[in-house]
Amino acid sequence: MAMQGHNPAIELAAGESSSTTSATATGGSINKTVITTTVREVDVEAESAPVLMGPKDVLADGDVQFKTMSWWHVGLLMIAETISLGILSLPWALATLGFVCGLVLLVGLGVVAGYAGYVIGQFKLAHPEVFCMADAGAVLFQNIAPKHNSEAWGRRIFGIGFVIFLVFIMAAHILTFGIMMNALTGHGACTIIFALVGTAVSFLCTMPRTLKSVSWLSIASFISIVAAVVVVMVSVGIEKRGSYVPFETVHKAKVASSVLAVMNIVLSYAGNVAFFGFISELRKPEDFPKALILLQGSAITLYAVVGALVYHFIGPSVPSPALSAARPLFRKIAWGLAIPTIVIAGVINGSVALKYIFVVLKGDLIKSTSRRAQIWWAGLNAVIWMSAWVLSQVIPNFQNLLGLVAALLGSWFTYGIPGWLWIHMNRKGWTGSWRKVLLMVVNVGVLVMGLVLCVLGTWSALKEIAESPGGNVFSCRDNSGS
Repeated sequence: MAMQGHNPAIELAAGESSSTTSATATGGSINKTVITTTVREVDVEAESAPVLMGPKDVLADGDVQFKTMSWWHVGLLMIAETISLGILSLPWALATLGFVCGLVLLVGLGVVAGYAGYVIGQFKLAHPEVFCMADAGAVLFQNIAPKHNSEAWGRRIFGIGFVIFLVFIMAAHILTFGIMMNALTGHGACTIIFALVGTAVSFLCTMPRTLKSVSWLSIASFISIVAAVVVVMVSVGIEKRGSYVPFETVHKAKVASSVLAVMNIVLSYAGNVAFFGFISELRKPEDFPKALILLQGSAITLYAVVGALVYHFIGPSVPSPALSAARPLFRKIAWGLAIPTIVIAGVINGSVALKYIFVVLKGDLIKSTSRRAQIWWAGLNAVIWMSAWVLSQVIPNFQNLLGLVAALLGSWFTYGIPGWLWIHMNRKGWTGSWRKVLLMVVNVGVLVMGLVLCVLGTWSALKEIAESPGGNVFSCRDNSGS
């Protein structure tokens, strides 16, 4: 049997690699299967017996069918996961940094995040057994200190960071749900109660185990956030007609505030953390670049347009989240329209985190439809959403919460780790051509960028949290700015 395919893009991210696997079948004669893989073609010379292709894919086969999504399903999921809360802080980020400086960073960081996402896709093709960032950590650490079980430590370190990051994102969605309810009801109840309602709704929506069941809702999520920001732009455009704010090249602000603004931009592209999980449910993992182009093209365009227009009409006083900038009636309309994305984008992150925890604790039970599997899924689901609710009440300031999670973990999962993945895939033979040398320099730069963003971002977020007015932890007070 022979199969041939050509994907020149793989050369850019994964570099040239080859592997040969042979297997023998019992019973009279020996049948040999040789699989030779290169960047440009796959050639299987003969096949008459099953071939073990390394560690198994944890989601392959079972009562629950996971590998059911087309690339556009995944693209919509990625849009819903990425283009959600981050966009609400971008006008504030541009106002803090200055329009020109902020817009350059907005587009530049988006392009780099897109390349980093592409590297993640190529790493998944090279390592089909990688189900999430924790598995990637195991691969990266496996040769560091094999005698000391470095592979297991890599899985633990990356796994803990992976779950913490996603729970932080879930907390941001619960916090935003409380802000939304306060804006719609005029602070009709205690903010803690509103946050609990959002937690309960998110818990129920996370009960389905496969992402395909959520992918259809992602269309509503994307439409809702676009409609909400359009309402805000119309509102501020009517109110500020004829009194536009001149664009500043660079806005003079405190260093900590400026870095925090950059971290809010970083978080708006931080969907990379869930890409391994999305690819794992693709029918054809090699189609992932199509979904990535759909995401990054939509994100960069929408972010730039919304950030520029809202900032142009309001200026340095633009609030975060930006929906609070609209006039009272338009503000309620905008928040109402944003409900699907507030819930669905949080649910997508929750589903990815929950799936990883379930696999770690119960392994193949995730593919079972038994009552025991359902009880475990529901129990773990409740635990992670209640943890997110507690976190949302501990850090009740929107941009500070986003900045802290982006600095501590988003910088690594979006930029630093993908750079490391490329270096790992191309650690041998990278001096073979000028292109490989150039790509090594680029990816080392991406890795260093992740480190710098982590250090500076964590400092600025903690400084801003420390200097923020206290007294709002587990508070019933109105947080909508109405």
